[in-house]
Amino acid sequence: MRETSWVVLELSTKGEDEALKGSLKDRIVSNTAFNVDDVYIPLMVQRYHKPIWLMEGYIFIKSGYGAVEYYSLKQSGLVRDIISQLDTRTGLMSMGVVPDSDLKKMVKQVDNLGGSFKQGDWVRLKSGPFKSFEGEVVMTWRDGDVRMYAVHLSFRSVEIVHTIDCLSIEGA
Repeated sequence: MRETSWVVLELSTKGEDEALKGSLKDRIVSNTAFNVDDVYIPLMVQRYHKPIWLMEGYIFIKSGYGAVEYYSLKQSGLVRDIISQLDTRTGLMSMGVVPDSDLKKMVKQVDNLGGSFKQGDWVRLKSGPFKSFEGEVVMTWRDGDVRMYAVHLSFRSVEIVHTIDCLSIEGA
């Protein structure tokens, strides 16, 4: 069985703006035959930081769709260029694609951008409304590719459990 692969597309300025607004994937899916799970935008959106591009200006769409679907994105103005190429023998975008295993390695690098803590660790908040306060991690989970934490903050008259992303905390 062949490994899944991803077609590489370079975004236009309009496409980058849509990605930063969080609307690019919806626009792509609503105007093409692409499935929402087959579109990967390497952008980490966070609560208290500007979005971080893992590979600025590019998106990945699973191969296997007809070439006309990819080219329609170029015509829409969202895509500047299609980096992967058409295999004229098959009629599919299958040359210059990225193997799924390589894309997963790139996605995993998001984990290395922020701190990695477990329940019971003592942390300091680096941003948001409680910047510089310290608290205890009470829960961890994933929101897409981003590790999230629930941090218990104790004050004189109130206790708060604050939700924050992995880039917004550090070891205390």
